[in-house]
This record gives sequence, C-alpha cells and structure tokens, in this order.
Amino acid sequence: MSKTIRQTGLVAAGCQPWNLNMVTGRGPSFAYCSTLAVYIYEYDEVYGEYHLTSINATHSKTITSISWNLVHTELFATSAADGRICVWDVKKRKCIKSHDKLTNIPKCICWLPSNKSQTIAYSWSRGPISVWDTTSDRVSTVENTSSFGSDISIFRFHHTDASKLAVGHIDGSLSFFKSGIRNKHALKASEEPIQDNAVVALAWDPLSLDYLLVSRKQSGTQLVDAKSCCVITTFTLPSKMVSTTTMSWIDSAPGMFLTGDRESGVLRLWSASQSTPLQSFSLKSTGFSCLHVLASLQNTGSSKMKKSSSQNPPPIRDRVHSSLTSTSTVHSVPPARVVCTFSDGGIGLYNLQLGKWEFLREQGHIETIFDCKFKPDDPKSIATASFDGTVKVWSVDRLTTVNSTIGNEGVIYSIAWAPGDLNCIACGTRKRGVFVWDFGNSKIIRRFKDHGTCTVYCVAWNQRDSHRLASCSDDNTCVVRRLDGELQQKFHHPDAAFGCEWSPTDKDLLSTGCNDGIARVWDMSKTTTGPAHMLRGHTAKVFHVRWNPLIKNILCSGSDDKTIRVWNVTTENCLSVLNGHTSNVRGLAWNHEVPYLLASGSWDSTLKLWDTRSGTCIDTVHDHGADVYGLATHPLNPFLLATSSRDSTLRMWSLSPFTEIFFLKILAEEPPHMIMETPEQAMKNETSLHLTGNMSKQLLAQLSERKNNDWIKLRWFSELFCSSYRLENLWDLVCVVRGQRESSLSKSYKHGILHRKHLTKYKTSNAQEIEHSIAHKSGTGYRQNEKSLMRAAELHLKLGNMKRHCEILVQLNQWERAISLAPAVSTQYWAELSRKYAASLEEENNKDAVKYYVASGSVDDAVRFLTSQTELQDALLVAQSASEGNMPSSVCIDGDCNGNSPESGTVNTQQELVSRCCSELANRFYHNAHPFQAASIYLTNNDFDSAINCLVKANKLSVSLCLARNLKGDFYGTRVAARWMAQKCETTGHYDIAIKLLQLFDPEVSTNTSWSSLHALCARCDVIEENKRQEIYNLAGLSTPAEYTNQAVAEESRGDIVQAMRCYLLSNQPQNGLELSLQLLTNKMNNASWTVDDILDESEACMCVRSSVLKQQSNKNLRVKLLTFSAYLGAHLALRREYTEIVKPLLQHAKSMCDLCHNNDNSFPILPSSIQDELHAWVNMSDDVIESDVITRMRRRAGEETQSCMRGVAVVDGSNLPSHSDVHVSTISGKQINGAPFFLEDGRSVLSLNEALMWAKVNQFSPTGSGARICPF
Repeated sequence: MSKTIRQTGLVAAGCQPWNLNMVTGRGPSFAYCSTLAVYIYEYDEVYGEYHLTSINATHSKTITSISWNLVHTELFATSAADGRICVWDVKKRKCIKSHDKLTNIPKCICWLPSNKSQTIAYSWSRGPISVWDTTSDRVSTVENTSSFGSDISIFRFHHTDASKLAVGHIDGSLSFFKSGIRNKHALKASEEPIQDNAVVALAWDPLSLDYLLVSRKQSGTQLVDAKSCCVITTFTLPSKMVSTTTMSWIDSAPGMFLTGDRESGVLRLWSASQSTPLQSFSLKSTGFSCLHVLASLQNTGSSKMKKSSSQNPPPIRDRVHSSLTSTSTVHSVPPARVVCTFSDGGIGLYNLQLGKWEFLREQGHIETIFDCKFKPDDPKSIATASFDGTVKVWSVDRLTTVNSTIGNEGVIYSIAWAPGDLNCIACGTRKRGVFVWDFGNSKIIRRFKDHGTCTVYCVAWNQRDSHRLASCSDDNTCVVRRLDGELQQKFHHPDAAFGCEWSPTDKDLLSTGCNDGIARVWDMSKTTTGPAHMLRGHTAKVFHVRWNPLIKNILCSGSDDKTIRVWNVTTENCLSVLNGHTSNVRGLAWNHEVPYLLASGSWDSTLKLWDTRSGTCIDTVHDHGADVYGLATHPLNPFLLATSSRDSTLRMWSLSPFTEIFFLKILAEEPPHMIMETPEQAMKNETSLHLTGNMSKQLLAQLSERKNNDWIKLRWFSELFCSSYRLENLWDLVCVVRGQRESSLSKSYKHGILHRKHLTKYKTSNAQEIEHSIAHKSGTGYRQNEKSLMRAAELHLKLGNMKRHCEILVQLNQWERAISLAPAVSTQYWAELSRKYAASLEEENNKDAVKYYVASGSVDDAVRFLTSQTELQDALLVAQSASEGNMPSSVCIDGDCNGNSPESGTVNTQQELVSRCCSELANRFYHNAHPFQAASIYLTNNDFDSAINCLVKANKLSVSLCLARNLKGDFYGTRVAARWMAQKCETTGHYDIAIKLLQLFDPEVSTNTSWSSLHALCARCDVIEENKRQEIYNLAGLSTPAEYTNQAVAEESRGDIVQAMRCYLLSNQPQNGLELSLQLLTNKMNNASWTVDDILDESEACMCVRSSVLKQQSNKNLRVKLLTFSAYLGAHLALRREYTEIVKPLLQHAKSMCDLCHNNDNSFPILPSSIQDELHAWVNMSDDVIESDVITRMRRRAGEETQSCMRGVAVVDGSNLPSHSDVHVSTISGKQINGAPFFLEDGRSVLSLNEALMWAKVNQFSPTGSGARICPF
C-alpha cells in the first residue's frame, strides 16, 4: 500500500554560519551541514547536474565539524554538541559507527591521511588532539598537543604526511608539529595582540610538503612555510573593512586559490605568487560562511587547459620569482565548480570559468522553523518564522525566497498574516514583543510592547476584523489590540498562555491554550473578563488550539500530554481524543474540504493525519528529522499541506492519494454534486468520503454557469485534487493546443513553459521590457600583444593583405577584431572565422560561443552547445527562432552564400531540431521527477502522444485521462492508464467506477471480444458474495459465472484450450482455468525458441486468476508455478522495457520460486540452473564488455517494446526528495528509499514507489511470494 501523504516539495535547510568546517567534498560530491543534518549532493553524469541525494541526521544537537575521508570516498565524519562523532557511509546513507564517550564538545575533526585511513583526529578547548581508530575503537592522544596557550579553532594534517600537523588558535597564532618536533604558537599574527583574530581557515598547498595558507578574522590571509615558521606572502585585500572568512585551493589550477569575504558575497581569485587578487566576483550581497572547490570533472574546461593543469608546476618559490619578473603575465579563469554558502543560509554551486550559478538557493533558514502560514488571499505564497531571527516569504511554485526580514529581531516563534491583500505579517518574538512587517515594502510598520520583554508564543490576526490582533505570552496574558495600538482586552490566565486563534465564523470568539492544561474560549462581545468556555481534559499544557473551518464551534487542542482533543465548544464536551504521538504535540491544521480530517505535528518528529470521527490515525510520516512545529493549509488549495520543523526545513505534502477517488468519480462522469454534502453529514461515522468546503462549492456554482462544462470541470477538479502548481501551466498549454483565446490563459502562463508559437513572442516582449528598464553599457577590453607581430599585422593592413592581417590577429588571440574585419576578405571567410572562434570558445566552455554560432548561421552547433551546457530551455528558444526564420541564414563556406531564406529541406531540419530540444528538455524534467513540466514541454511542440505517455509513466494516470479527453485523440497511453486506474479501483472495492473508466477510455473493450480489460477485471474479482459478483458481471456486460462454466466445458471439448482457460477464469471454477493456463505456458516454453510475444496474451490472461484461489493451501503447487512464470516473464519484460533496476530482483525471485517448483515437479520447463546463469550474466554485465550469449538470448526472447508509454523507468514526483529519518531500505534492491515508500501486504516489506510501479507493470504479484497482488498505481 502507498502512503496517503506524499511529499512533493522541500526547502532544504541553509548551511549554518557559526561553526568552521561546515562544507566538504570528495571527487564530484559535496556535503554541507545545517544545524542538525548533513546534506549530500552528488553529480548526475547523465544530465550533468548536481542533485540532493540524501539528508543524514542522527545528532540531537548542533553539528560542529565535518570531514570527508581522503581514501575511502564513501565515508565522512561529523561531530556535534551532543558530544558524539559519527562516521557515515554515503552509499548506505546511514551512520555506521559512532564515538559516544566524549567528555567535551569536539570543535574540529579531521581524518588522518594514509592508505588505510580509518582514523579520526578531534580536539576541543586547548587540547589535546585525540585520535580515534574507528576500526579498533581505541583512542590515543597526539603527543605534545595539550596545554596550548590559546584554544584551538582549527587544525589540519598534511594530506600526504600524517606526521605533519598545523594547528590554528583563536588568538591568531599557529602551532606546527612534525615527527615529534613541536613548535607551539610558533607563528603569531602580529607582535601586538589583536582582538577577535582567530584562525578561521587552514589549507596545505596541494603541491608542497611545507607550505600552507592561513586566514584570520582580522589580519587576513598569508602563505606560510611551516618548516621555517615564516611568512612567504601576505595577501592584500582592497580595504581594511574587508576580511576573509573562508578559502580553498583550486585543484585544476596549481598555485591558485579562492577566498570568500565575510562582509559581502565577493569571491576572490588569487595566485600564490601574487599578493593582490587576480579577479573578484560579486556573487551575493550577504557574506560567505564557507566555500569548497570541487574536483574537476571531465567535461569541465578545454582539453588544452586540462593538459596544462596535469603537468607538474614549479615550486612556489619559483612561481613567486616568475611573477616578479613577468608581472604582465595574463591569467585565465580556471575551470572550477565552487560550493558557496552564505551567512543568510544561501547555498549554491558556482561555475567559476563560465561565470554562472549551476544552481543557487538564495536563502534558507539556519535554525528551527517554528511557524509557517499561507497568505490568506494567495495559496502560492507562504511565510515562515525561525529561531534564526528571520521571517521569510516563499513562492510555493518555485520554493524560492520572495522576501526576508533583516534578521535582527531575535527568536521569532509565531506569525500571522493580515486578512486579504494587506501584505502584512504580525510576528511574535522571544524578547522584543510583537511587530508588524510590511513585506511588500520590506519594513516594520508597527511595534507593540504590551508584554514587555516576556516571550510571545503566538500571534493571531482576526480574519473577519482586520483591526484586531491577539498575542499570547508567558506573562500569563492574551492581549487583544487594535493596529493603532489601542488596547481592547487583556485576558488573564493562571499560567503562561501559549496558543491563540480567532474563530473563522465569529469575529468575537478567541480561543487560547494555557500551561495549566485548559483550553479557553473568550467572547469579545461580552463585558465580562472571564472566559466564556473552559475546556478541561488535558493533563499537561495546551500549546496550540485550532478552530474547525467547516463546522462552527468545533475546536481542537494539542498538548504536552501527547494527545489531541476535539471539543464541542458550546457544550464543552470532548468529542474525541487522538492518541498516537509519543511526545509533545505542536502543529495542528484542519482540512478545508473534509471536516473530520486533521493533521498534527509533534516533538516525536512525525506528521500524522487523523480521522477525528473515530480517532483513527490514517497515516504517519517520519521524513522530518526533528520536532514538527508548524502546519498550514489553504482553503483555495485544500489538499496541499505545509510543515516546518526543528530540522530547519519547510516541506510540502500532497493528499492526492487520499482524494484520488473523487477524481476517478469525476472521470467516470459521476455528477459533481454526488461527491459533495454538508459538513454535518460528513461527520457521521458511516458516511463515505465527500467534499464540504467553500472551494468545491465555488467550483460547482461556476460549473453550472459554464457552457463548456466538461472541459472546465476536468481542469478545475484536477487542479483541486492534485495539489500541484505545475498543473496550471499544463492546462494553459492544453488551452493553446485547443485553439482557445489567449484571454483564457492564466496570469502566470508567460512566466512558465510556453507553447512554441508563443515562445519567441513572449521572449521578445521580455527583452523589450528589459531594454526599457535598464541602461546599456558597452565596452571592449583587449589583451596586450607582442609588439613585433602587431607591427607585421599593421604592415599587412597597409599593403591591403586583409586576410593575413586577420590571421595574425587570430594568432594574437584578438578574435573579435579579426572577425570585425573579415568581411573585407569575403562573407565566406567571415563565416569560417566566426565558426572557428565559436569552436575555440566552446573548448573553453565559454558561453559566448553561442553568439558566433548564431551569427554565422550554425544553429545546429548553437543548440548542441547549449544542450551540452544543460541550458535546454535556451536551446529550445534558439531552435524555435530558427524554425520561424528569425535566425541569420547559413553562410556556406564552399560556395552558395546568397540565399536569404532557408532551403526547402532546412525547414524540416529545423523542425527536427525543435523536437529534439523539446525531447531533451522533457527528459530532463521527467528525470528530475517533474512530470507535469515534462508533459508541458511536449505540449509546446504539439506532441500529444509523448505528453500523455510521460504522465502515464510517472503514474499521473488521472491527469493523463483528463488530458486525453480534452485533446480528443486515440492514445495508447490512455487505455493503459485506464486499465491501471481500474485496478486501483478494484483494490478499494469501487468496481462500478473501474468498469466505467474502462468503457470510456479503453477502445478494446467490447462485448464481442473474447478477452479484454473488462474480462480481466471480472476474472480478478475476489468478491465472495455471489449476488455482488453477478452485479459486477452485469455492469461489465458479461455473462454470468455459471454460463461461463458451461461455455468453458464446451470450448474444452472442442479443443480450444485458450478460450476454455479464459472462460474457466471467469467461471465458478477458476482453478481449472489456472491449471489449463499453466499447461499452455509449459507447452510453449518447452520450445527453445520461445519469445515473450509468443506467450504474452496467454500469460496476461492466466495472471488474472483470483488471489483467493492462489492463497488456498491445496493450490500451493499451482501458485508456485504461476509465480515462477510471472517473475521469469517479468524479468524479460523488464529487460524489454528498460526497467534495468528490477531485472536482477525479478530473476532472483524467479529462482527462489523455481527451486520450489522443481522440488515437486522435475518436468517444469524453466530450470533453476538457467535462471542462475542469466542472473550471473546480468550481474556481471558491463558497458565495456561485449554482451554474453546468455544476455543476447534474453534480449532475443524479450523482443522490442513498441509502446513508448511502457518503455523507460518510472519516476514519480517526490521520488527524488530525501528524508531525514524515515529511512526505508528496499526489500528487492537493498537501496535506501527516497520519496514515498510502498509497503507490501505483510506490512514489513517495502519498495520504493518507482520500483513498485515497474514491478507491477511486468509482474502483478507481490515479491513476498504470497500470491497477493500489488497495485501501486
């Protein structure tokens, strides 16, 4: 079974700025530390991108240091304020070893360099530096590293020599150790002590045994000789107001390193031989916290550059001398990817040579996020409040920061939006009272000091009276004030007041939670100062209270007694008690469409979804790594849930699996009003799931006014149930391809994925807007050249030899000047020169190559280069512009250069170019688990089949059916989606909806066919009651089971075994059908030349036998044989459909089942030894080795998959999102699962949802071997 709550979005925590050593890397992978977790990014070689692949969290307090193993690249270590050092395995994504016996907090850790490096050094205070052997668990001390005169801030062993150690201290001094020789505080920052001048960075020169870089807070960066204890170079910053906080050597450019400024995000490139920076890059306005240069990747930089970087450079002293004698030497920016983290929690990967971000998350919270709230009039905006002292507003669409407070308000516990479009947020703080922030104008407009310096735990803005603002505090009061500061009420409590909320239906009712365990309701319309209602029952403090938005006078309260209580306020009765959390309850949020649906968060790190009618917990997720504080929903997007946590993340969750039955009913043409009822009716225990909220009522009212009812109905309800902002863009594109007016497009369309016919139009408009909004600056810089060659070039110019003049300019690397003069030779020569220059720029990965490819008409090359740089949307724009004739014509080098319009064949070529770009970009989106965006890209090119197939593969089956109905075509992917959705309905007992879907969307369904998806559905039907089964057969238009029994006997007597098997499966004697089907498969597979296509039809029919028949003990042998056939054929189908991840598990499953078969029947056609040979060949298959005969035979048997909706791995949305602590390991692959898990029928075995989908597509039976079916659709 799959999860009811599925994660769809993640705002990762920012990198904490208060400790050193928070970023590390090895090879192309890197990691950074938030407060409680380590975020691992790995390089995707297929698409040339970095992805967040895991979040590793086990520490209970702030992480203090991280270090990656130099030898064993899968290992890294962390230390934390909980007094632990943990060793992590990147591949296993878990802590494999920990040192828990520390008496102090380690401030710095470092792996010792050696060929078998399994030892970690760590230190605190003034020493000593201890060494922990992770293999033997023994701890020793580095000799003479105790009793320093100043605390250790950082230390580093030499990367090749473990006997060399440099130690930096908080007073700015350095200590050096080598083979027992010690030099404590041998090198001080200055003669006179400097305040706050700690050593913040140490880095040994990769090419030297004695040189290292050191950076201090105040006195800057120096190159130091550890052997002689002297300073070689002091590096000078532009101003005394600038200081360095972090640095890193560049492995691709020996002698070069980078530093990051503390005050602003300026990245500086240095040479060890020069005291001033070579170049500065202003990346952000906020200062650096850490940086790390990654190892060079093979596709970075030109081959020429790689060759030069691999040569052994001269020693630094020689480099210094060289720089002094030739100060005019031109430097080039080296190829390097730089991990940059900033003081505002931002993190990015900067490509130094290309001068662009490969990815950038502008900001992130660096501490606990206590609260999150959607903007009342805009479900696409959400605000968060954090312990880090900031309030941030995020775009739900892009999960990026829209705005943020400065961050000088101290801890912020609670926020509340002003009603409507007032664009203000009230904030409750720990020491500074309440303030109101105008986020549109980025300024604080009000401050309230009613609570003095006491902590304000909660603020609530009255949504029915915008002048009323309430706040609760540990001064035992809840204060209600007007925005102008006028005090309206001060409600006194016997103890600290924690939570408060205004009633959504009565502007005068205010509820509060108190430390005495009582929830109170206050009535502002009454003159009495006491509470109108007191709700007693909790045995510990009530932290939050929430009014039900759909039913008046229903309130819930969450408490430190680990329970949630639901109250009738009028009668003061407790309606239900929700037990299940194992720690204090914090976040609470009612659903705005289903009145009994409540979500809760707790200190036990879980998010739970409850049915408050029965007190049942519907689902529990553990993806947060710490206390879950904030929960939020929005009435306009009721099935999207936001949560915030002490793990510093903001996460988005979809309840679409829970509400999918609604969508299926709409698709099955059930009237919309049938899925709706009143909230009071929905609260009855015996009622089924219905909608009762304002959003569904508005949709129903608007549908009644629309003529094009079906189209609007499908769009609106899909957006309501699927809870994805990307759907809006998809439906806009459907509007375009349907030929509807542009006025019907959403306001956000021009900012999303555009149809190709709008692409150049909107981009041109965008360019014009930019031209009108900014001033242009132009200028060209020229390199200094050899004077003699320049004189020769000038001479050729005066002699009229323009071609030779241009050739010399090229030789001097003055390409631009040469190209500007080349038309004087000929147009052909200009085009040739432009293409050569573009090729030269491409070798350096310089984005200017595009300019010259486009100018010379080499659109193919421009698109190819942009694609190689992962600029797929730009590649599509160039290709589309070329197809519209907007690009310069191609200038032929060998003759015909006079045409002004494309040749007849060129149009088709350019159309193919657009299609290729669309395919590349769509594949990128699909691979990154964004199926709606991938489908949108296909729609931009009017490729309807691919759009639907993409949604089908990503398990967006309901949306694919909606799309197909509106595009009005016969798509194979639609019938596949309908069949899988019908199976989903079978599992929930909705046979009527399943049959209706098949009748509507599967054209192969007909009463005249002997076997169809309707026959398969009825054959699988496990309904025990004969009358109910007969009713299902009647709905499907089939004969009765008794009639099928008679027909089966007749067909068998005529010798039609296939038809007899099918009739038996539909009859009251399905066991006979199972026996016949196994006989059929045995006969066909005894032929050595069998193929999947030969037996596919029969095998699909026999797999439809009822599960109840298979589970009977008397049919055990038959079950084992069927499961063997199913797994073995499934392995071949997986090979055929490119589901490479599950070929091995399917073969293993087939082998285990086959062994059981041969224990009872030696004549079984599949041999265990054959499966073992195939399994061995598959496991040992390599891209570098010619395929074995065994694999070749398997591929021949498997054949080619002709339907693209069945070909390619399944990637569902959210499957790329790692979790903190809900770590499940796949039963079939042994890999840790990202995204939603899929639990098998035993409740223990688990697969990733991607694995489960691929498995079910080729083998519908569970990997447990029980005979149960799996249905992850």
